[in-house]
Amino acid sequence: MREKGKREDGRQKLVLNWRGIGHHARVMHVISRKRLREFCKAHADSCEALYDWYDTANQANWQNLIEVQQIYPKAEAVNNFTVFNIKGNRYRLITDIQYLKQLIYVKYILTHAEYDKEQWKNDPYY
Repeated sequence: MREKGKREDGRQKLVLNWRGIGHHARVMHVISRKRLREFCKAHADSCEALYDWYDTANQANWQNLIEVQQIYPKAEAVNNFTVFNIKGNRYRLITDIQYLKQLIYVKYILTHAEYDKEQWKNDPYY
């Protein structure tokens, strides 16, 4: 059972209430945290926002983009990817979300300028 609350920045906060959820309930698994850590090394100001996203996504059991947007209203589908604005749109987190498998693949983390060059659209999955 999910309960909603507000974060300090106004976004919806996802809180999982484990009472009443069967032991077979699945939550998202983010692959891979390593990419987030590597990006943080080069862009230290992104760390808090990326780890906040990671913690939130890792607790979610999103079934579709509409549920993602309840927490991240500016998340958008761009072809086969879901794109998140990170740190006030300074960075873009590009993911492949497999809702049925409850998996999120971190494909790219880019500065806004890198995102605008659209080289990430050369990905064969795009």
